Formats: sequence, structure tokens, C-alpha cells
Amino acid sequence: MDRLKIVCFNVRGLGSTGKSAKIVQELNHLNCDVILLQETHVSCKKQAEKFEKLWKGKCFWSFGTGKSAGVAVVFPPNFSGKVIRFLFDSSGRILSLLIDFHNLFFNIVNIYSPNAASDRKIFFAELHHYFLSQGLLLIGGDFNCIDNVLDKLNCSVVPSADKTSLVTLMSDFSLIDVWRKQNLHKSSFTWFNSDRSQASRIDRFFIIKSLFSKVLSCEILPCVLSDHDFVKLVFSLEGVVKRGTGVWRFNNSLLFDPDFKENLKRVISDFKLKIPDFASLREWWDSLKIEIGKACVCFSVRKHRLRNQKRIALTKRLIRAKNSLQSVVVDDLENQLSSLISKEAEGAKIRSRAQWFEEGEKSTRYFFRLERTRAVSNSFVSLLDENGAEKSSQQDLEDILTSFYSTLFTSDSLDMQIQTDIIDALEFSLTDYERDMCEGLFTIDELLAALKGLQTGKTPGSDGLSTEFYLHFWEDLSVSLLSVLNESFHAGSLAESQYEGLLRLIHKKDDRRLPKNWHPISLLNTDYKLASKIITE
Repeated sequence: MDRLKIVCFNVRGLGSTGKSAKIVQELNHLNCDVILLQETHVSCKKQAEKFEKLWKGKCFWSFGTGKSAGVAVVFPPNFSGKVIRFLFDSSGRILSLLIDFHNLFFNIVNIYSPNAASDRKIFFAELHHYFLSQGLLLIGGDFNCIDNVLDKLNCSVVPSADKTSLVTLMSDFSLIDVWRKQNLHKSSFTWFNSDRSQASRIDRFFIIKSLFSKVLSCEILPCVLSDHDFVKLVFSLEGVVKRGTGVWRFNNSLLFDPDFKENLKRVISDFKLKIPDFASLREWWDSLKIEIGKACVCFSVRKHRLRNQKRIALTKRLIRAKNSLQSVVVDDLENQLSSLISKEAEGAKIRSRAQWFEEGEKSTRYFFRLERTRAVSNSFVSLLDENGAEKSSQQDLEDILTSFYSTLFTSDSLDMQIQTDIIDALEFSLTDYERDMCEGLFTIDELLAALKGLQTGKTPGSDGLSTEFYLHFWEDLSVSLLSVLNESFHAGSLAESQYEGLLRLIHKKDDRRLPKNWHPISLLNTDYKLASKIITE
């Protein structure tokens, strides 16, 4: 059985080689795939290397300042997954990794929350800046607070600010406290003071709700090397629907980037020189759209990589400035980092496709949340087949949907004589002028009017090119597109891509496992919609 085993542990410092060696021994004994460490007290690469020599496996760090904070995520030498991307803060309290494990993507966020209540409130309110939307979200570590009286020894009241912070975090991102969900009315603690007169469950895992059914166990295990115990979480990966490659969609924010526009204009101009190499303009047009997609992806990847490198570099500079108490430099670097994070938030707004937003801190969090909840609302993990049996494997889901929609859209038999009689009974017909208006070649004015008549902000079809894209590159594409559509008129057939459509399922209501409760919509390519609009209007 495929499993993913994760443990979180507040080590209370990795300072001495002797203690580190004992911790390594204990972690090896736990036999986990991913280990989240908090309060490492590691503030520089030189200190990190001492632990890495003992551990042998891959290590990722968010360095603390002085002898405080610091978090790390470490993997055993035989770890079979791959780290795709990582982010860390400048205070040694957050480390976020996007992990590919057996073709399943997880966003594992290791946290060490501040001790002061006022700092915790800000910490949890801004934590979403470190979420990576491509993976299934899992947050683990030392939360340094509780939201239930059962989670603290001899507790009768939970601080309202802490409860609000945790409840809001769980609500906004569809998260659950795994151990509490499995132990609704029990008390067990992960931290004790020296005489055991105080205790609380502040070390925990939050996971997205859709993963809870795959949890095999979540245990609190004793540890003698720290005043915190281990928390070990084990998932079964069987039946987890693997995320597909997805469909590329043009990012309209690129239209405001002068470098991008100049680059793509050059790509289009160069590709026009290749028209003689193709058997028809339609074949050339389909190839041009593919070339445009490649150019957009390459530019976006390069831009994203540079932004990520800048964020990491700024964070490292900020850590050094904090350690050397350069307050003026710290303020400047924090402003630069905040600006960069705000730009990433703009990307979440675009991906969420919301029709409105409010300015301010809350709106940023809103769009991060909306981006995730849209993905959850448009997905399902199981369906009922025609016999009422619940199925969850990828192949079974595809077979159920194919069977259901094949039956639903099968055409009924048609009485051709009745059809002829109805048409012959019509008492009106087109005039010669009206008939001529419906025939003949398209004009550039008709094409532009149709484009301006299309709604913006709509999801494009399989080629990923939006209405906004065509509006911005009208001068570069209009003549070519007109020639392609008029060639289609003479040939009696469209370009191959113009026959394509993407079917997307939208949940209507009631039981998500019933195919009848999902409404299919067809997403057509913009160039096809332009031809259709000219003909019908």
C-alpha cells in the first residue's frame, strides 16, 4: 500500500552535536517520509551543515535569528518524492514546500507560531502568502495556541483571539485539525512544562477536508529529547485521484508587460514568414496558436523563476539585516518583500476569476481562499455507477461519465417527412438581399465588430487564447485570421482546432456522486466564436 508518513517535532534547539545525533537516531526510528522540525535555533548555513552531515538526507531551512525560532523540513536519504518549489520567511517561522510524491502534489507548510498573542494574530492572518496553490494543503508544526478547552490541562476558557485565528484559518481554506477530528472528546497533550503541572496540545496537523478520508492514523508519540512530543500523521495514497496536467490558459496580466508584448509580436511576425511551408493557411494558423502558447509559457516560467529567486534573495538579505540589527535596512527590505508578495496576490485574483474585489488586506486573503475553494467545488473523488455502486478509481470515473453522457446526448430518431412538412408550411422566406448578406466572404470590419461584441473575462477553449488576447494583438493577427476564415469558406471546412471544445462539469446541487447533478458546459475557442458570431448576426 502506498503511504505518506509525516512527523512534526519541536526540537528545542539543534545546538549540540550530541543532541542532534540523538534526534537523528529517533527520527530514523520513526521511519517517516517527511519530517517537520521547529525551533531549530539554526541561524546560518554553517550551523545547518553540522546537522546535515549527521542526517545524510535532503534538508530545507528557514533560519532563525540568534538562538530563537528556525524551522526545517528534512527527508530521509531514500525519499522517493521530489521538491518542486519552496518558500520561507525571514523570521525562521515558516517553510512551505511543494512536493511531488508518487505523482501527487502536496503543499506542506511547516510553522512555528509566535509566543505573543498579538504576534500570532498577524502570523495566522498572513500565513496564506506562503501557500502554493498547485498542491494539496497540509500545515504542520507548533501552533503555540489552542482553540478548544480540551487541548490544555485544567483549562476552562480559550483566548478568543487565538480561537478566532485558528477557526478562520480552517474555515477560509477548508482545513481540519486531524487529531481533534479523530478524537472529538478526548484530551491529550504534546507539550509539558518541567514539573508537568502545565500541558497543552499545541503541536498539530491541519489538512484539507478532502484528504481526511485517506488518513490512516494521527498519533502523539512520546519523546524524551524535548519538552514536546512527536505528532505522526500517516496517509493512504490509494484511490487519491491524481491531478492531471491541466489545460493551458493565457494569463491576461501578461498584456500589461511591455517586454512580453514586444516578445510575442516578434514571435508572430517571424512565424508569418513560414506560411509557404504549410499546405494551407488553416494548418499554419493552428501551428501559430501552438507557437504562441509555447512562447507565453516560456516567458511566464522565466518571469516566475526570476520573481521566486528575487523573493528568496530578499528574504536572505532580510535575515542577515535582522541578525545585525540594521533597522533602516530591515524596513526597506520588508517593504520590497511586501510589494513582491502583493504582486503574487494579484495572480491569485486572476486565477480565481472573481468578478469583484475589495481593496485591503482582507481582499488578498479572499482571493487566495477563492482560488482553492473553486478547485474543490469543481472536483469530485467518487461517483455512483448505474447500479448505485460507489467508484473512485480514475478509470471507473471516466467510464461512468462516458456512459452517462453518451446515453444522455444520444439523438432520438427523427421523422424526416414531418420535418419536411413543417418547413414547407412556413409562409416566409429570405429576400435576395438577405440571402446575399448570409453568403460570401467575411470582412475585416465584421471580424472586428464580432470581437468587440464578445464578453471579456470568459474562460477560453482548448487553445487557451482569450478575447482580451485577440483585442490586444488585433493589429498583428487580424489580417491572418480573416484569411484563414475565408479560406475555410472556400474549402468548406474549418481549421482542426476550431472544431475542438473543452467540456467542463459544474456541480448543480445535491449528491455530488450522481452524474446527473453535474452540468456540462462547452468551452469553445475564440476564433471559432468569432466566425459563428459573424454568421449569426
